[in-house]
Amino acid sequence: MLYQPEILSANIVVLGAFNPAIFSPDWLEQNQLIGPDDAKVIRSSENFVVTRQITQLQSESFRLLVEENKCQVNCIGVAGPHIRDLTMGVLELLPHTPLRALGLNFDIQYRFLNSDAYHKIGDVLVPKSIWQKVVDDPDRAIGLEQLRILVQDGKRGEELKSSDSKTISVQRGGSDLTIRISYNDHHEFASLPEGTEAAEVAIGVLKEQWHEQLQAASQTFNRVIELAIAES
Repeated sequence: MLYQPEILSANIVVLGAFNPAIFSPDWLEQNQLIGPDDAKVIRSSENFVVTRQITQLQSESFRLLVEENKCQVNCIGVAGPHIRDLTMGVLELLPHTPLRALGLNFDIQYRFLNSDAYHKIGDVLVPKSIWQKVVDDPDRAIGLEQLRILVQDGKRGEELKSSDSKTISVQRGGSDLTIRISYNDHHEFASLPEGTEAAEVAIGVLKEQWHEQLQAASQTFNRVIELAIAES
């Protein structure tokens, strides 16, 4: 094996209009979104902040960041459905909150066992021949820093079926011989039918598509690496 996958993590981002000050551990516990043990850990955390402008909470399994225009829940450790359940619970308690968009985000880091396999990923995804001509300096190294691929709901040149999209990003990892790949499943709520609450739609997406998108992200990560390594 030329590489090893490391922890698959996840976060959920909801864009809209929020009141950060209500997102206290007391409020979450009273509404049965967290248990007393989580509430105790949050209150004793160094990252515990609740203000009108921002709330930041951290338990042993998740981090919650709420700003006036964003609510984000990050998984601590391996991606699990608990952040989906927490996000759904919040939206169920705030059904009339104006929302603009929802993102289901997954990322993973791969560690490569030798530099040849590591560099091959970047060389296949972003061939260097044109950049060598652009830079025109044999004494300078050229490498992949970050690549973003947008996948839209429709064919090029035709009207899109929806404003939903997916983004796949590849970038250098946080240490030597590592590559990080991210997968974003993005849903827009700007053109909902009259009388439809965006929170209701977001809850439906979380309920029906979380496991599907987690599986799709995992398959995407594996295919990117496997197909790049297999290129001759």
